[in-house]
Amino acid sequence: MRTEADRGCRKAISYQLVNGKEDRVMISRRGRTVACITPMRKADVSKRIGLARGRFTVPDDIDRANPAIAALFGAERQRS
Repeated sequence: MRTEADRGCRKAISYQLVNGKEDRVMISRRGRTVACITPMRKADVSKRIGLARGRFTVPDDIDRANPAIAALFGAERQRS
């Protein structure tokens, strides 16, 4: 069961990492390091958009099979 001290410790660790005071926090139990907590790096999403542009074409009737696929899953036909 977690105690108030545990919650305070987690808040302190989060504060240190988020505010850049530390680049990693080591957690030890009985003198042995059991975890190293580091902040996540932001992913570079600038190259994701349009990554497959020009590599395939989408047919105009792509949604034609939707009712048949929905029936396979037991769904009733929905009105648009």
